[in-house]
Amino acid sequence: MSLAAALLMSRAMSGLDARISEVLERVGLSFEDLRRLRAIGRCDEGSASPDQGLTRSELAEAMDEAASQALRAVRPLEKLGWVERSESGTFVLTESGAFLIDQAEGLAEAAAQRWFADTSIDPTQVTTVLAALVEED
Repeated sequence: MSLAAALLMSRAMSGLDARISEVLERVGLSFEDLRRLRAIGRCDEGSASPDQGLTRSELAEAMDEAASQALRAVRPLEKLGWVERSESGTFVLTESGAFLIDQAEGLAEAAAQRWFADTSIDPTQVTTVLAALVEED
């Protein structure tokens, strides 16, 4: 029963990811790219210095991936001018990266709302249940 639930949950997540990624393609992003940019952007908002940024290992932890994968995945974002390295070597969001997040979040929110409406899943319940799981990790 647990495996069946896990497989169904994975299939649902794939559908949601596909719906959001489809609209994000309009601005040249994947859903993972948006998550990565948001992780770096949150650091910029909460840091004492706007140039503090995230180290490779902090970014990897935020994305739940290996540090080498985090580095490979952020390089295209650097080349596109959305992320740059600070003097200390951390990743920081550029002005164009921050603007892109604003644009992409609106598209992603609308796509997510449509997906939840189409599936009749209550996003508030999902948030409540999954937030508790994430906090346990």
